[in-house]
Amino acid sequence: MIKMDQLRKVSKFEKIIFPIVVTILVSLLLPSVAPLIGMLMLGNLFRKVV
Repeated sequence: MIKMDQLRKVSKFEKIIFPIVVTILVSLLLPSVAPLIGMLMLGNLFRKVV
């Protein structure tokens, strides 16, 4: 059986900033998929904030 341990504690700030940064980077690199990734990351952001 595989045991997966968490390497370090992830802060709330990192959990909030990650979807924002990913959305910005994807929007700059692949503008055609920006709405799809934006909605996905918006859902992740709502889950972390609320």
